[in-house]
Amino acid sequence: MIGKNYNKTHQQGQVLLITVMLLATAITIVMTVAFNTTTETQIGVLEQESQKALTAAEAGLELALKNSPGAALSLDGLVGSGITGTAEVYSIASPVFTSPPIQRDESYTFYLGDYRATSPPEFLGTYYTGNVSLYFGEKECGLGGTVLEILQVKNDVSSTFNRYLVDPCNYMNKPTFLGVSAGLYTIEGNTYYYRSDMLAISADTKLLIVRVLYNGTKVAIESSVQSNKLPLQGKTVGSTAKTDTGVTKRIQLFQSYPQIPTDFFVTAF
Repeated sequence: MIGKNYNKTHQQGQVLLITVMLLATAITIVMTVAFNTTTETQIGVLEQESQKALTAAEAGLELALKNSPGAALSLDGLVGSGITGTAEVYSIASPVFTSPPIQRDESYTFYLGDYRATSPPEFLGTYYTGNVSLYFGEKECGLGGTVLEILQVKNDVSSTFNRYLVDPCNYMNKPTFLGVSAGLYTIEGNTYYYRSDMLAISADTKLLIVRVLYNGTKVAIESSVQSNKLPLQGKTVGSTAKTDTGVTKRIQLFQSYPQIPTDFFVTAF
């Protein structure tokens, strides 16, 4: 009798243990499903809020680009309720400016006068004076060097110009009209192998149009005196939008002043 009662009690204990384990497993599964559902819902809401803030920030950029530097544009309610923030055009003058990558046979226009995008566009009569240096060539001559053709456009009645050639690798078998120094120059986080100095830029120079030959490169222009800042090269616009749930998006971009088409100045040395 004792043995039978023991076996019965032991079996009941095993059933209870199995029941508890099954119940714990079921609870774990239910909690996992609930957690995943909650997490997915939160992620979905966060994505919606993030997209809402991004849309407002982009809309703010478009509006700010139409404004003059200085005035902050409010984004409150720009794309619906619950949005706050501002967009603004900044005047960031600096003694150095770096172009975006310039591909072979393309050019970039550097402004040495105080440009205004009026109708028609005009220069306000304030021009850079002094020396400037151009840094270029992200590869050495043996690995793919670069030649620069530089057009200096002046602010006189007929907009006369001077043309220069910088050929550190002697690719064109022509005289180098501007001196060039080889080395390693780091400007705004970019490393260049060549530097060319343009001395005594006159006070009536409006533009330097730099055309890249052979191999593409960025081109950095730098004032010889750090306190002598270059004229603005375009608009820097920043836009920050925030939703009522605290999701924030900030966008900043640079829009250059008009670029002169390369085809206008294609020449053969």
